[in-house]
Amino acid sequence: MISWASGSNPWGPERDDQFMRPTHYDGMLEVVGVTGVAHMAQIQGGLRSAMRVAQGGHVSCHLLPLPNLSVFFFRI
Repeated sequence: MISWASGSNPWGPERDDQFMRPTHYDGMLEVVGVTGVAHMAQIQGGLRSAMRVAQGGHVSCHLLPLPNLSVFFFRI
């Protein structure tokens, strides 16, 4: 995911040895996390990047029914 929400870059410009640089044609899905609405606004403003969670060609998501909490488990 190179851009989101009118061109902001949640993956961030920083180099990371753990993940490949995302492109439109790599067949990979980038999974990022945000802490809340304020964090999303900072990403939109270019002040921060989202937290890189995973990157893979096959992703499965398992949701746990926890009250008042959004918890996702990804298997890459």
